Parts: sequence; structure tokens; C-alpha cells
Amino acid sequence: MNLGLLEELVRTPGVSGHETRVKKLLIEKMKGYVDEVNADSFGNVSFRTKGNGGPRVMVCAHMDEIGLAVTRIDDNGYIRVIPIGYVDARILPGKKVIIYSADEEHESIPGIIGIKPIHFQKPEDAKREISVSDLHIDIGCSSKEEVERLGIEPGSAICFEKLFDRLQNDRLSGTSLDNRAGVYVMAEVAKAMQKPEADVYWVASCQEEVGLRGAKVAAFGIHPQLSIVLDVAIATDTPDLGTSFSEAKLGGGPIIVSIDKGIITNRKLINLVKSVAKKHNIPLQFVTVSAGRTDGAEVSVARAGVPTIQICLPLRYAHNPAEIVDLKDIIATVTLVKGVIEEFGNGW
Repeated sequence: MNLGLLEELVRTPGVSGHETRVKKLLIEKMKGYVDEVNADSFGNVSFRTKGNGGPRVMVCAHMDEIGLAVTRIDDNGYIRVIPIGYVDARILPGKKVIIYSADEEHESIPGIIGIKPIHFQKPEDAKREISVSDLHIDIGCSSKEEVERLGIEPGSAICFEKLFDRLQNDRLSGTSLDNRAGVYVMAEVAKAMQKPEADVYWVASCQEEVGLRGAKVAAFGIHPQLSIVLDVAIATDTPDLGTSFSEAKLGGGPIIVSIDKGIITNRKLINLVKSVAKKHNIPLQFVTVSAGRTDGAEVSVARAGVPTIQICLPLRYAHNPAEIVDLKDIIATVTLVKGVIEEFGNGW
């Protein structure tokens, strides 16, 4: 499997509400093997593979990532920020970030999230809870005017430094693998589909990390009869988690989220996925959680309702500057999703 597209997706910035660069990359890469391309007014992009009279199937993967946004610039050129999406403030001090403008007329600007040197920290500093509003970004400028000349202003988006590496045992580490890995799976399945019975809409949704907004808009416009939502789910096979949350592990196969805070998955679809997995000898993992949601929460209740299943990649260290997935899980998920769509087309 060629991982070039995955690396490009990971290295392309796309904080929620600022997904333009990711959208352009996908259009460039996918237009050659789909029948239609549509970028809606909200910020989603969808690709259609025309079917042969089968049902309308929507395959959805969110392309946005968590990050920060500029709130103000002080007179000395330090930049204050707010979180975009669920960001753990404890991991931010000392991190390298990239600031970019939505108009793309200015170069991306690197910066560092400032932290008081340990030499000057007092015992109470270690006990104090960190808030994003306490932090500042230093890009090397000495005045507000100097920062503004670079195209940085309130609302400018900020992402973590873009990383992508191959680790041992076919593990992949990268920034925003939540959910660029899911987008990559979707693109690979679309590329592999040849004249499906189902009429398939491949949706890269926007603003998932701030409220599942793009998927809601896309599902209303497409009005699918069936939907597959591709995302990531937390692998708990690390020393700090254990099995009280779930037993999901990296390399254990695609995760089917049966129940979460936003959806109780259609049992008929779960049985179909299990049948396809058995046919292709794909191991499955099942997770039921009381917290967290995916785009499936909005897609499943669009219009009169859409039978929806969530197929997720196991992922370690979610919402951190570097996350980890397993290539074996990616390959298995591509095969599984392709098989499920084919069964959809044959009348599930």
C-alpha cells in the first residue's frame, strides 16, 4: 500500500473551520477515479461514484483536526490563543506550532508555545492547573505591528508541528491521524471500487471536532439510504489505560463502535459487517462507551433517519501532537469497507 497520500494528508494543516488545504489536496488526488466532485457552501467536499441502480451510500470521514486560534496579539508581539476542539492544555507548553491564514496569501509561520524555564518555577507552579488562556505563542516578533504584517490576526488558525514517521512493526506515527487516517481509508476504498451497484458518496466532512457540523450538512444534502462513518477509536493497550474502558488494541483489527454518546448502531448493519469480516478473515473489535461521539451521531438522524455504522481505526494517544495507528488495521479496514459497500449494493 502506497502511504504517500496518508503522509500528505497528515502534513497538510486543516484545523476545524480551516480545512481548505486538505480539501484541495483531496480534490487533486481523487478526481481521476470518481465521477463527480462537489464542494458545498459549508466547507465539506464530496465525491460520487455512480452506481448501477443500488442504494445511495454515504461514506464519511472528517478531515479537520484540533488546534488553536489567535485571540489577540499584545504590544510586544506575543500571541494569545483559544482551543479549537478538545485540546489538553497540559501538553502544550514548549510545543512547536504553525500559524496560518485562511486566505493562503501569507506563508505559514512557525512558533513556540512559551513556558517558564524550570529554573524559575516555584513548587506551586507544578501544582497549578494549566489553562490555554494562560499560554502565549512566541514567533520571534517584537511588536504587534510586526506580527500583523505577517498576516496573523484574531481568528488565524494554529496547528501542531506536522510529523509523520514509520515506527517498528508497521506502526505509523503522525499529527492528526485523527482523522486523516480515516480519510485515507476512504480514498483508498474509493480508488478500489469498480462499477459498484450502490451509488456511493465519499464525504470529507469539516468541523467534526467542534460539533459534528459538516456531516450534518452533508447528510441532509445527499439524503443517503445507508451510511458508513470512518473515524478512530482509542486503543487502550498502553500502560496508563488498561481494560476498564475497553479492550481495543492496536493491530487488533477495525473497531465497531456499537454504542457511544451519539448513536446506538443499527444491529442489522453490525451483523452485515460481521458477515463481511468473516468472509475476508478480518478480525473485528467491538467497543461500547458512554462518552465521545463521531459524525455518525448527526448522520444517523438526518432527515427521516439513516441506518449508520461506525467503523474505526484503533489509535493511541488521541488528540496529542503525535498519534499512532497500525498499518495492518488500515489495510483490513479498506478491505472491510469495500466489502460492506458491495453488500449494500446487493441489497442488505
